[in-house]
Amino acid sequence: MRRWRLERFVFAWVIAGIAPSVLADTTPPTAPGNTTSTSCISVVGDACIVNDADFSLRVTAATDAGGSGLNASGYQVCRSNDVTGWGGCDVSISTSATINVTVTGSHRPAPGARRAYYFRARDNAGNWGPWNNPIYIVTTSGGDITAPNPPGNTSSPHCVSVQNGTCMVNPGDFTVQVTAATDNPGGSGINTSGYNFCRSNDTSGWGGCDATLSTTAGTSFVVSGSHRPAPGQRRAYYARVRDNAGNYSNWNAPLYVQTLPDTTPPSTVPNGVARINGTSVNGLTVNVANPSIAMTWGLATDNDAVNRYNIVVQHVATGAWTYNVSVSHPSTSATVATANLQHGAQYTVWIRAIDNAGNAGTFVSLGTFSVSIADTTPPSALPSLSATIGGTSINGLTLANTAPTVVINWGLATDNVAVSRYQVMLIHNQSGGGVYNLTVNHPGTTYTLMTSGLQDGGNYSVQVRAIDSSNNNGPLRNAGTFMVRLDTTPPSAVGSFATTLSRRDIAGQQIPWNNPAIDMSWTAATDASGIKRYLVTLERVDVAGIVNSVFYSNATFSATFASSNLIVGASYRLAIKAQDRNDLWGPVTQSGVFSIAPALSSSVNPAHELMITAVSVVDDPTRGQNCGAFTFCAMMTAMAGSQDPSDFTTNFFNLFRTTQVIGPDTVDPARHVADDVLGNWPRLGDGRLDMARSPLIPLAIVNRADLVRPGDAGEARVVYGLVDSFGRPVRLTVILEYKMSEAYLSRAQWWSEWHRLNQFPDQSSPEYLAQLQYLTDSFARTPVNGRISLGQVRTNDGLRFNSTFFWEFREFMQPAANANLVQTTVKQTPFQTSTNANQIGEWINAHEAEILAESHEISAPLQHAGNDHLIGVTIPENVSNKFAGMLFSKNTCSGCHIENNNRASDGLRPFYQLQPRQRGQETRLADFFFNVPLCGVFNPKAIPECAFPYTQNELGRRRSIFESHLGWIGFSKEDKKQVSGDSQPLLMHNPTDDEVVTLDSMTRVH
Repeated sequence: MRRWRLERFVFAWVIAGIAPSVLADTTPPTAPGNTTSTSCISVVGDACIVNDADFSLRVTAATDAGGSGLNASGYQVCRSNDVTGWGGCDVSISTSATINVTVTGSHRPAPGARRAYYFRARDNAGNWGPWNNPIYIVTTSGGDITAPNPPGNTSSPHCVSVQNGTCMVNPGDFTVQVTAATDNPGGSGINTSGYNFCRSNDTSGWGGCDATLSTTAGTSFVVSGSHRPAPGQRRAYYARVRDNAGNYSNWNAPLYVQTLPDTTPPSTVPNGVARINGTSVNGLTVNVANPSIAMTWGLATDNDAVNRYNIVVQHVATGAWTYNVSVSHPSTSATVATANLQHGAQYTVWIRAIDNAGNAGTFVSLGTFSVSIADTTPPSALPSLSATIGGTSINGLTLANTAPTVVINWGLATDNVAVSRYQVMLIHNQSGGGVYNLTVNHPGTTYTLMTSGLQDGGNYSVQVRAIDSSNNNGPLRNAGTFMVRLDTTPPSAVGSFATTLSRRDIAGQQIPWNNPAIDMSWTAATDASGIKRYLVTLERVDVAGIVNSVFYSNATFSATFASSNLIVGASYRLAIKAQDRNDLWGPVTQSGVFSIAPALSSSVNPAHELMITAVSVVDDPTRGQNCGAFTFCAMMTAMAGSQDPSDFTTNFFNLFRTTQVIGPDTVDPARHVADDVLGNWPRLGDGRLDMARSPLIPLAIVNRADLVRPGDAGEARVVYGLVDSFGRPVRLTVILEYKMSEAYLSRAQWWSEWHRLNQFPDQSSPEYLAQLQYLTDSFARTPVNGRISLGQVRTNDGLRFNSTFFWEFREFMQPAANANLVQTTVKQTPFQTSTNANQIGEWINAHEAEILAESHEISAPLQHAGNDHLIGVTIPENVSNKFAGMLFSKNTCSGCHIENNNRASDGLRPFYQLQPRQRGQETRLADFFFNVPLCGVFNPKAIPECAFPYTQNELGRRRSIFESHLGWIGFSKEDKKQVSGDSQPLLMHNPTDDEVVTLDSMTRVH
């Protein structure tokens, strides 16, 4: 309560404008008394001389009237390095001293040095008082420490007058002087070159040495330049002197100097001359309107300083200054380039000097000239001209000589007034520059030109013309052109020339679009003088001619040659040759010949380019049997990499003999698979598999461009079926699934190359089979970034024991190049048991929107590892939207393959979409691929039988997507199909990831 009352009273005082005294002391204390010392051994002038040892300082106490009282230990002691007055506190010795201080260590002046020591006080409220009067301390070590007497008063012999104590001087340099100083008796003596002259900007008294003029002068000093007062300014000039011991005297009495205004002009400019073409202008008549006037002159003088020269070209009749030019002093020459001077007029050239004050000297005439430009007619052309080297005309001559002697002869030209001279030039034609440019006075008619340093590979011309007395140029006449060439050997052919379309040699290709972009690469040609560039031409073969050509730099060894509007039915090839630095061309290297075929529409033939099952393909003797390009042998050999293909294949199928642990799941062995495959596989003499006699035969080659994802153009698959030792089909298929990587071909290239299969209606034709092998080699047997572009391997196995039918899907992947295959989860397929049905149903309900959009992805713990799942995925009873349940089931491997996806009458095994076959038979496809009624997943406990009848028409779906892809990259619809003579180009546009993201909204069937 007491504290509250006190605070309330204080607050009341503040409100009333009355503050307690303890809060109101803002008055600083007084300055302490003058600083003194008891350590002075003598006093010289105002300096206390002390020994080179610690010394004491003291002051009389300050007083305080503010009320808080003086802080007895609150004195600040400061040392100033200024030797004559307050120059700021250079060193604070103490801020808590009493009135007595001992100065020690580095705070003492060095011997011979002079320092000032100040005190000030603070009160108990923290207010600092002013600094007191200092004491000047000089430390002695026994030498001369007594300053000499100051010099006599400063004076000047250049004072024009003295006004109010000020010496008035004319503009320019002036001298200040003093009478000599004297030293103290017994001192070291005056340094006769030790006078220190100083200029102070203060106009009435000592204001400090603002500018030191000299510290090594005698008794006089010439003041010049910026040390002089500007006109109208007043400055003080002081002097002091030092003795031989380095002691400076006090400053003397100054001289105040003021500069009078400069009204004196500079002198006239001496020795001025103006010339046109080297001739004095005085009395000269020129016949051009733009003569160049060159002037020289001597330097003018001024009482202060010349600033510049003013040059005027004056029209005499009118007095107008046609040109007015300023040139800075001390220049003594200038050139004025005139233009548009008047015919019949006279012009005078004048010059004068101007000083810093703007005073202008008297103009001096450099001469008067007249302009007469009536003759504008040039001389005639030369009637004859010849140039020879060694007696041979230069025209078309090639020399192995960089310093030929050229003899030039010409006939005399004529002019309406007079021919003055002839201009003879040697021109370097590549640069257009003149190598030699000289004149021969008329009537000369011959000149012998001794050349040197002509360039190897340079092309030169000799040209001559006449010039008349009015400087009119006659027409140039060319005497001929010659070449200097030391190197006469052309470059070699390029080392190699590779031309590819989609990484395949263009030789023999029939390209069904008219703007192929052909990739080229070559190795460097060689030449003694160096390669300058390469020329690539596109040539038409059937009708000889060059269609297009492109130059490439000598550092370019690969490029893409873009073409357009090539003609259907025509044949073409590319050709390349090198040019050396002497412009010699090497021999031509040609590519193979390609032709332009009629353009394909975007219409897709599924049997030709999506699901290829033709017996002529899969049983082709060259590619579909033994270890041909389509066989299981070829694929496993490529996949094995550095491994032995037999060991790699054996290791793969032996995975079925042992229990596999995949994440949290354990997959039981399926030994019958390994037994059926390896048991039916013929062996070599050493026991290894005879890879060329694989029991897995091709069923189909499949284009899955509908599965495009970022970084690829979709998938490509090769499906194999197992046969026993008698060639009969066994219930096992193996699917090799590859990515069509954009790191190898672009999407546009992948899709157009698949579509090119449609060029060849006969699937048994060599052209069709070669095109298909190119594709399988590209996706299955060509490493990309060090490994085959394998996505995954899947097996579909059906085995009956007694009356029980077992069915398994398994999935495998290759973790690294040359690594063995390992088993992994079956994507998009949950492991369904009676105990997790509700869990699957809950997942379907939670992801209903994604399932209806068919963009869902199944992950652990639902992901299936590969055990038996014959019944497929039924729809759990707790699924809210049964249609979503059907879509979820249909997009699993098991649901896609259940027997409801096939009609009972079709004779196919219910879980095979591609029926295993024997050689000579065509692979049968499930109704799933065609436009026939099917039944969705059914579960008698959940929904009535065949609650969701539907038509999948899978091949129709894939065809629609692929036709959309082909439209994206430039193929037209059937009604816009390109025909022979159509010049509309087919644009091979490569879709981006953003353009193909719409595929996520399309039906996904694995």
